Amino acid sequence: MKKHFALFFLVACGGAKPEAEAPKPQKESAEEKREREYRALREAEPKYPWVVDQTKTFQVARDCAQGPYRIDGKTIGTTIGERVVVYICSPHLLSGRERFAMNDERGTAADQHFGYSKPDNERCSASATELTHVAGAGTTSSSTSAAPAATGSHGVTAQAAPEKLADSNVVIAATDECPKGTSKLTVIESSYMSGTERGRAFHVDIWFPEPNDLRDATFVLRQYKNDAAVTREQWRKIGDDHNAWYARLDAFVKSHDDMFLHTSASAANAGPPPPSRTETQPPKPSVHAAWVPGYHHHDGTTWVWIAGFWRVPDEDVKQELTTVAPTAPPPVRDESSVRVAVASHDVVWTDGHWQWDGARWIWVDGAWRLPPERGVMWQAPTWRPRGGTFIFVPGGWARRR
Repeated sequence: MKKHFALFFLVACGGAKPEAEAPKPQKESAEEKREREYRALREAEPKYPWVVDQTKTFQVARDCAQGPYRIDGKTIGTTIGERVVVYICSPHLLSGRERFAMNDERGTAADQHFGYSKPDNERCSASATELTHVAGAGTTSSSTSAAPAATGSHGVTAQAAPEKLADSNVVIAATDECPKGTSKLTVIESSYMSGTERGRAFHVDIWFPEPNDLRDATFVLRQYKNDAAVTREQWRKIGDDHNAWYARLDAFVKSHDDMFLHTSASAANAGPPPPSRTETQPPKPSVHAAWVPGYHHHDGTTWVWIAGFWRVPDEDVKQELTTVAPTAPPPVRDESSVRVAVASHDVVWTDGHWQWDGARWIWVDGAWRLPPERGVMWQAPTWRPRGGTFIFVPGGWARRR
């Protein structure tokens, strides 16, 4: 009894505190487990002892663009192995397709996808955040004067000739991969394990099925050669280890197929988009409006031109910073005779409208547009009377009620 009493006394006086119960570890979900296993498998990839030989950087001329773009290069010539890597350093998520080929090899190289996340491209196309309601003011202004297509049709299949990328003044040290504030997205890796002849020309074509935000993006061509200190036997052993690792990776991918993004057959067979069209920007409809250039959309069968438009900020509409005209606009034109038929269910026709340029009325042609989501309708822009003048109310996409 005394023993039990003394023990109780010590506890009551605080002389000996029981240890806090350790928190129970949270049970790992099946999804977390396989993601952990996949990361561990990728980190276990045997590394070839490559040495950076040269790095070239390039840039695009337009922020919102699709390409196709071309990067040209030549093999450096090695006794054992050479590696060619093209990647993009960007602050935005990108997603596109590439085609790598040696210039002296016959046949057409297969297209490959790169970037398995949805691109950050709301700035370059109409987005769900720009939806408006029928009873309210819109935020997206349909306005363009599109040049006629070279084919005379909005549905085209001709591919554009690749545009050679311009050299960039961005310098990337051999020990670095990307400038600060950007992330690396690999476009293509091609390795030659039996040595290469110096000066063989190759090219990489890059394009984006939908416009990507290429602001502050740097395209990089980096070429590696084998470490001269590594013997052929050592190199061959690394190759055998790498082949065994790749077999494990391939088995994991096949058994966890739902983890990975798969491109559709139509996207894979579409090829590069047709040449971008020259557009004439209509009068700017508000103080802070931003121009979103036109682009080509592939509907699974053909490429369809989506005309450019002025993006009007919601605040410009609220503060009545849109265009003000001294008179009412002329009657709306009948465009039935000039409206070009499109064999696509993805796009919606948006009628033309009048815009004031500060001195006279300018007719803005109607155009085919891609809705930001299904089940929405186009609300045409209007001119609202205001104290003897007329103020522009932009059009926009409205959810059906």
